[in-house]
Amino acid sequence: AGAARARDGSMRTAREVVNRIMWDPSLPKELFSVGYLDRFTGVQEKGIDQINWSDDPATLSHMDLAIPEHRVLFFRYKDEIVWDKREEHTRRDEVFGSFPAGARKIDQVLLDNPPQAGQVNEHAAEAARAKAEADALARLLAENAKRDRPNYFICFRVLSLKARSRAREIQDWDPTLAEGAVKASRLHFTIMTLHLRNELEVARAARAIESFPLDEHLGSDQVLEIRGLGCFGNRVLFGKLREGSHGKVVALHEAVRNHMLDQLGSRCWVGQAKGTFEPHMTVSKMNRKMSRAGKLVHSVFYEDKGDFDFGN
Repeated sequence: AGAARARDGSMRTAREVVNRIMWDPSLPKELFSVGYLDRFTGVQEKGIDQINWSDDPATLSHMDLAIPEHRVLFFRYKDEIVWDKREEHTRRDEVFGSFPAGARKIDQVLLDNPPQAGQVNEHAAEAARAKAEADALARLLAENAKRDRPNYFICFRVLSLKARSRAREIQDWDPTLAEGAVKASRLHFTIMTLHLRNELEVARAARAIESFPLDEHLGSDQVLEIRGLGCFGNRVLFGKLREGSHGKVVALHEAVRNHMLDQLGSRCWVGQAKGTFEPHMTVSKMNRKMSRAGKLVHSVFYEDKGDFDFGN
């Protein structure tokens, strides 16, 4: 079959290559990686055993990476590309030897470039490290979920007179917003939430904050633009940061979180998974009593309010 394919110019498919690498016990699959086309980020490469190749969607979890066969571009063994469908002049199949005519087969590739004891494909190793980090973070989140709710938070206050005036203006739009209003003197952006169990931990947290190099991440001369309104779950109405300012505060959050975890350990942290932090300035919040009474933030108060200007 391979010879016939070579004569008619066709190659064995990506699915056939995957099955051979994954199920042939003579092949060190930890040394193979797959290059694929991501719709958003372009060409990516992962260890072949870091991908769920099942045809059954029921086997996929939210943590799995699945790649449609038509997006597979190449397979690599160590530093050699052994199957490539991208360009006519580079097309090859050195797994089955189906293209071009006379191409090596994977057994010969391994003889020419044998695996070394303990050797791991760099892309597979990177994927394994990423998975280990994700698993560690998932365990940390699971542990935090069992603890008490946050009782402290790190923030920076909003001192702008214009921002305070505009927040009061919004709170006057409706009696419900006024009831849940955050006082102008308490407007802030939360950077990190904590669970501190005693005065000793509070004192340690205070020292850790003092040692954080704030000017390296958000100097006092940097301007943050608060523009537009958003809402969390029809309960929290908030002012949003414009795109450039948003990125600065997300970076600050990451730096503060890493610093506090390094100084205090994971037991202090009650927070969100990496990448889910959303900077916001709460203007009005429906507490539990208000929510039970059916009081919610109506969409009319935040939809089509993307240009609402709080100032800097």
